[in-house]
Amino acid sequence: MKKANLSLLIASAALTLLCGCVPLQMAEAALKDSDLLDAVRNSAFSAPSENEVKVQNIAVSSSTSELVQRSYTAQGEVRRLDVEADNVSITVKSAEINRAVVEYNEPADRTLYTISERNGELKIETRKDSRLNRLSDEYTLVVTLPAGEYESIEASADNGSVTLQGLSGWEIEGDADNGSVILQNLSAREVGADVNNGSISAQEITADKLSMDADNGQIKLTGSSILLLEAEADNGEILFDKASATVLECEVNNGKISGTLAGSASDYSVRSSVKLGSSNLTSTQRTGAARSLAFEVEIGDIDIQFAG
Repeated sequence: MKKANLSLLIASAALTLLCGCVPLQMAEAALKDSDLLDAVRNSAFSAPSENEVKVQNIAVSSSTSELVQRSYTAQGEVRRLDVEADNVSITVKSAEINRAVVEYNEPADRTLYTISERNGELKIETRKDSRLNRLSDEYTLVVTLPAGEYESIEASADNGSVTLQGLSGWEIEGDADNGSVILQNLSAREVGADVNNGSISAQEITADKLSMDADNGQIKLTGSSILLLEAEADNGEILFDKASATVLECEVNNGKISGTLAGSASDYSVRSSVKLGSSNLTSTQRTGAARSLAFEVEIGDIDIQFAG
C-alpha cells in the first residue's frame, strides 16, 4: 500500500508539473505517450512478481525453521570421547549397547556439529560457521557410550551445561563457561570439573583424585570415596554432604566452606585458616591420622560437622 501511494504521489506531481507548464490537453497527451501512467497503474494494482514472493517465502522459512532430531552411530570402537560444543546442554552417559550413539537437535536448514572418528577417538565439535539464534536450553546433545572403562572422557560447553553420569575411565572431565557441571556415579583415576559463572555438583564419585574449580558459583560434594580432593571457589562456597575423602585441600576467596564430612573429628589432622571471618575448626596435627584436611578462606567462614 505504501508503494502504491508513493507511486500515485509521483504521478500526481508529474501531472501538476505538466499542467503548470503546458495546456491541459498537451499534458494529457504527454502522459498517454509516456510509460509513467502504465507504471503507476501496475505498481498500484498489480500483484507482486514471482521473484518477490520467493524472497518473502525464503525469509519466513529461515526465521521459523523448526528443530529436528538427528542421530549418529559410531562406526568403530570408542576408547576416547572429546565433546566441545557451544550454546547447548551436553549429557554423556553409558548403557548396555554395542556402539556409541550421538543424539542431538538442530535447525532443519543448518548443520551445527562436526562428528568424526579417528584411532578410537570420537570427537564432536560445534561448526565454526554455525550461528544459533535460539536460547541454549532448546538445544541438547546426548552421547550414550557402551558400558565399560574408557581412556578419557571430556565434555566442554560454552554457554551451556554438562552432565556426566554412570561412566568409568582413566580420566573424566567436564567444563562449562556460563553453565553448570553435574557429575553422577563416576569411577575413574582422575575426575575434574571447571566452571565459570556456574555451579558444580558431584555425587557418588569414586576416584583417586577429584579436582573442582568454580568462579562465581557453588561446589557441592555428596557421598563419594576420594583419595585426594582439591576444590577451589572464587566468590562462592564449598559444601559437603556426608562426603568422604582421605585428603581434602580446599580454598575459598570470598564465601564459605561448610557441611558434613564422613568420620569423626579425631580421624582428621586439621589445618584451618580464615583471614576475615570465623571457623569452628582448630588446627590440630594428629600423627597417624587416617585423614587430613586443609581449609583456607580469605573472606568468609568455615563451618564443618562430622558424621561420626
